[in-house]
Amino acid sequence: MSGLVAARDRSPVRQPDTDRVDAFGVTRSRPLFTSRFVALLLVQMAFGFAFATFFLLPKFLAQELHAGAASIGLLSSMFGLAGIIAVPLVSRGFSLLNPRALVLLGCAIMTLSAFGFAAVDEVGPLAIGLRLLQGVASALVYNAGLVLVTEFAPPERLAQAIGWFAGANLVMNAFAPLVAEPLAESHGFLPAFLLAGGAALFGGLLALRLAAGQRPAQQTRVLSFARSEKGLRMVAVLLLVGLGFGVMFSFSQPFALELGIRNVSGFFVAFTAGAVIVRVLLGRVADVVGYGRVTAVALVFYAGSIVAMGALAPGRLEWIGALFGLAQGFFLPAFTALVIQGAAPGERGTAMVLFNACFGAGSWSVLLLGVAAEVIGYRSVFAGTGAMVLLAPFLLRRWPAAAAAEPAVAR
Repeated sequence: MSGLVAARDRSPVRQPDTDRVDAFGVTRSRPLFTSRFVALLLVQMAFGFAFATFFLLPKFLAQELHAGAASIGLLSSMFGLAGIIAVPLVSRGFSLLNPRALVLLGCAIMTLSAFGFAAVDEVGPLAIGLRLLQGVASALVYNAGLVLVTEFAPPERLAQAIGWFAGANLVMNAFAPLVAEPLAESHGFLPAFLLAGGAALFGGLLALRLAAGQRPAQQTRVLSFARSEKGLRMVAVLLLVGLGFGVMFSFSQPFALELGIRNVSGFFVAFTAGAVIVRVLLGRVADVVGYGRVTAVALVFYAGSIVAMGALAPGRLEWIGALFGLAQGFFLPAFTALVIQGAAPGERGTAMVLFNACFGAGSWSVLLLGVAAEVIGYRSVFAGTGAMVLLAPFLLRRWPAAAAAEPAVAR
């Protein structure tokens, strides 16, 4: 896949400071796991538990509310729509508030919306409104958290830091459904929703101890960044990947239930295990090999795992989840670092808001694909989606170089 990425895509690790080189000429990387970075990870884990509990929402809709694929697609799409709605809100927030304040606001919104699902008894305005609020909350916490990552982490370990930050959330992708699904099976979904609300509230309390972070001045306008060559390519890649992610997380559960696979939490456990293995054991691969190269290869496996879901059968769900997790584990930190490398401080918030909005917009497409699934079946939807995602690596060709190119560290 190296041919898909221009030769100028080098591992964008900044030249280490001279005082980081010892008497033998060996570079000493600055520590990543400082107290403030660890505090941020803990907040992300608490919020992530609340967030990931709602991965079981399609099961709740199908099993408890007897909703069809179209209704499931409608409600699932609201989370992606919220990412679009949140763009001007979060962008404005970065100009008015420091990142910690945005994290606190996001935790508060998630707390209220999670508790609110205790009153949902149909796919109607209440459920739609609460899901929209959860999307806004996620945009606030994730975007503000990423800005804090760029402040807390050493520049030469950026992809690794992003990987750990996203990994803190990914751990909960397995743990939360593993806890919530048996709870819902034995006592109904009400305790699961209340537990999610409590986790979000706990995350907000932890966030009070975060360093405030700097409030970026004069943020670049979203449309200005989106119209740049880098912005256009980023938007296209994320729309495709978001589509794939939305299809996998919205339709794998009802498809599995249709095939007689009742326990669906194994998919989330395997997905998380694959992604976390990458983050923990292979976290610096993208920093060394190059962000663009790693992104391209990850996208091929991403598409392959979606196609594989179309061939789902008993005993395969966990294997497909693991492959999807490995692809996601490499893709997210590598592509995020590729986008923000060399970005000015005033562009980082804008870039990340647009990044997550485009990912959400892609997943919003499940609204239409839910209708398609009722007509042509889940297998065809998975196969067609995988083929579309396979177009994404070609958008990385001749990726724009960083505005201020930085020499790679000699290895």
